[in-house]
Amino acid sequence: MTSKNINQLISELKLNLPIEIDHSTMDGKSSVVTKVITLRAGLLHRAYDLATAAHRSSSEDNVVSGNILTRAILETVAVTAYLSKIIKTYIKTHDIEVLNTKLMRLLFGSQSDEACKPINIMECIRLVDKEIDGFMTYYEILSAFSHPNFNGTCGFYGELNGNKPTLFSSIPNDIEKHKSDTINLICLALDTLTHYNMEIAKNIDSFIVQYKKDKLK
Repeated sequence: MTSKNINQLISELKLNLPIEIDHSTMDGKSSVVTKVITLRAGLLHRAYDLATAAHRSSSEDNVVSGNILTRAILETVAVTAYLSKIIKTYIKTHDIEVLNTKLMRLLFGSQSDEACKPINIMECIRLVDKEIDGFMTYYEILSAFSHPNFNGTCGFYGELNGNKPTLFSSIPNDIEKHKSDTINLICLALDTLTHYNMEIAKNIDSFIVQYKKDKLK
């Protein structure tokens, strides 16, 4: 777990958000380089948006909505990890077609499009879980809050007292623990996002050089 607090992590993410992408320096808008850089930028902006909202929700005692938003952050982190993986794989294999297909599925994949199905998010989650112990478990815990089943309804808002009447409240007695758990997971997610973003940054120059060489073949 990072030693930085959530405000530091969100502020650092905001400072590193890409503002403009010059496609003319990347072999055009349809090139794989443009797709990689654009997707990376979109993921960072999405993570900042979600983290800001999740932190605000949790701070205002809206823990269920905070957990749902945090789950979405974990998914964003997982896709960033997947992007890093396919960049590293391309540097080794030089297979532009495979890389482009996966980028298209990440960017434009839809369940209604037989020709371009999305990458299954669980494939991305499992990828991170291999490197970050417990990532899958955290995702599953948050998923339980994301669906209107027991954990996200009666289990959170209701206080079961045996044969006595069940007491409901929008703010349960253990709200501070729930808030702390959510904040810790947001911090973990942002710290992990930083790790994979730095990994991409480390490999991006080699990726671009290799792409230019392969284009000349």
